[in-house]
Amino acid sequence: MHRTAIAGLSGLLLATSVVAQPSPQLRQACGADAARLCADATQEKGARAKCMRQHWAELSSDCKSAIMARQAEMKNHPDQGAPPPDQPH
Repeated sequence: MHRTAIAGLSGLLLATSVVAQPSPQLRQACGADAARLCADATQEKGARAKCMRQHWAELSSDCKSAIMARQAEMKNHPDQGAPPPDQPH
């Protein structure tokens, strides 16, 4: 189960960080964890997501729940969160 969750987190955080901004719910649930665990992460795309993946075991239960909910949402609606076609990636 942990491997599945970590794989899901990896895909979610990568998709969230590269394709779109994290949802407000994800920001609210994970903001404190990101600040506590990944404050030194660079501003490069994917750096914060990579840091969060590395600290999966240390994330709060609220953050993990929000990540898993966002993952399910993106799985059911893969186009959700993608930039409009006329916007650069």
